[in-house]
Amino acid sequence: MNRSLILILAIVVLTTLPARAGQAPAPALNETALRDNLAGQIAQHPDMTGLKGSDLRIEAQHAIQVGKNTYYTVKIGLPETHPNAVELGFPMTFSTDPTGTLLFNSVIDLRNGKEALLSQSPDVTQIEFPASVTPSTFASGTGKADVIFIADPFCPHCRKGYVFLSDHLNSIHRIRLAHNPLVPSNGSAIAAWVMEYALKNSFQVRNVVEFSFSKLKPVSPLDEKGARLSPEKVSMNILAQYKKQFPQLFKSVNGDLGKAYETLINEHAQSQIEAHSQLIKAGFTFSPIFIIDGRVIKGMDKQTLVSALDGNQELSSNGAMCGDDTTDCSQ
Repeated sequence: MNRSLILILAIVVLTTLPARAGQAPAPALNETALRDNLAGQIAQHPDMTGLKGSDLRIEAQHAIQVGKNTYYTVKIGLPETHPNAVELGFPMTFSTDPTGTLLFNSVIDLRNGKEALLSQSPDVTQIEFPASVTPSTFASGTGKADVIFIADPFCPHCRKGYVFLSDHLNSIHRIRLAHNPLVPSNGSAIAAWVMEYALKNSFQVRNVVEFSFSKLKPVSPLDEKGARLSPEKVSMNILAQYKKQFPQLFKSVNGDLGKAYETLINEHAQSQIEAHSQLIKAGFTFSPIFIIDGRVIKGMDKQTLVSALDGNQELSSNGAMCGDDTTDCSQ
């Protein structure tokens, strides 16, 4: 199931204007109405029947003046203990009007074609990289920027992100990789284990990671007859691809893929599963995400990444990305 709950999304196109001096204070957000209205929509989902407005919490809000109009960007969450909080894409970030009756997914400034509200609300849109996750350094450059690359090797936008980072090592001090397998059943999880194994054993790290983000092929979780493949069969397919490219990577198990699979499970599976779970809970439900010197950049957008590497802190709209547990990718 797609982790992003589809509600009523609208794209509003308008021209933003500066607020006038002496303008009346912005009307307050009707938080009760917003929670109740949102709960009414979410409760239509079969996994969320019975949800009440009081179950939702407003984690952050920001008033933005657009000409004579006031809008609010908000982040809505559910308690982590709620059984469907992560699966349904919480916390949610969007824009609304002060009455809490309209929901805007994107508001565009016609002067520059960029998103006009959420891009001005870093306190609402920011997500914090979980301290419990320790990304591994896989590349170093001659620059100054510290980069955390949160990615899935089979996400096409992540692959473009990897190429971008590799081409800009003159601006980067180090690149750390945090694995975010979007569809583990296609082999992205076992690929993460292999990359960590190569890092741990200092085996052609750059080559293994580059192969993972360029030539490694995902595995269909279904066979020719439509029956679901076991995780072991999917893993064997992935490992066979690595063995063909890096036979010496399997020297310690004499090339036995079964033994290699057991070794990877014992040494890397649990830690990677826990790290992925923490990323999801923190809101990293899509890839790629780049954290450059502490600044979170969502999605692949070359211009934004170049600007960030140059030290520019200006925010922009989201780039191209793939959502968690789905093959659908935004362009």
